[in-house]
Amino acid sequence: MKKLIIIAALIILIPVVADAETVIKAGAMINYGKVGELHFTLPSAELKFEQSLYKGAGIGIGIRKETRWAYSGYYLSLYPMYKMKLSQSRFVAASLGVEYGLASSEYDRYITTYESGTLTVHKWIYLIQNAPIPADKLKEGAIGVIYPFATASYGTKIWKGIFLETGLKVHMLKFGVKSCEFDPISWIAHDIRNDKKLIVVPSIFIQIGCRLF
Repeated sequence: MKKLIIIAALIILIPVVADAETVIKAGAMINYGKVGELHFTLPSAELKFEQSLYKGAGIGIGIRKETRWAYSGYYLSLYPMYKMKLSQSRFVAASLGVEYGLASSEYDRYITTYESGTLTVHKWIYLIQNAPIPADKLKEGAIGVIYPFATASYGTKIWKGIFLETGLKVHMLKFGVKSCEFDPISWIAHDIRNDKKLIVVPSIFIQIGCRLF
């Protein structure tokens, strides 16, 4: 009975192992977004490891750094993926996952409006932080961000196990917008608002990959 179980397991696992592959990717990305008066265009560098499991389905992990600021813009990602071969040298791929990290300061801005030298409107636009960062939590209770993303890409083999891939990545980010107006005579704040906006942030990326196994 045990031999039959082992043989059955091997029959199931052989096609899975034969179809599996391990890939490392490195690339660059640039995203663009707009929330009211806040505009941002941020470049990123990313390193990813992907493991396909069966018939193009697999899982990936990544490390991304938004390169404009040294002290922020670090992210870890985890995502299931699916790759479909169009030919021996071309493929399309898609993934859906989450990113977790410490957001860039570019997502945080104060905007003030003056009339005749007098402050009339004050506004704060910021990415809503919704996840703990352990090291910062020990200091001042600072927190990080975790948000979903989706990707779609097209790739082509350029030499043996090396391929070039380009595509679109979309983040769903939630921003807070706090604003108030000031009376130019009494300087008393009025019309105080605290709004939230969910926006789609598109990114274009290009990366080079290499099959390890």
